[in-house]
Amino acid sequence: VISTNWLIAPPQRKIVAAVKVRYNSPAVRGSVDPATAEVVLSRKVEAIAPGQAAVFYRGSTVIGGGIIQR
Repeated sequence: VISTNWLIAPPQRKIVAAVKVRYNSPAVRGSVDPATAEVVLSRKVEAIAPGQAAVFYRGSTVIGGGIIQR
């Protein structure tokens, strides 16, 4: 992910969050590394493409997100 933005204080280490890559898609559990902006999902998600947004949630609250690079 590039252009990461946080709506909370940026975490100091990896966090686990629900991640959505499309508005109507279900969230998938994933780890987010704020130092490298790397997101690793717990399962395969079809049709992720560069330029899409990845949005991070804690419950129903948006905590951050970014634009998918690869």
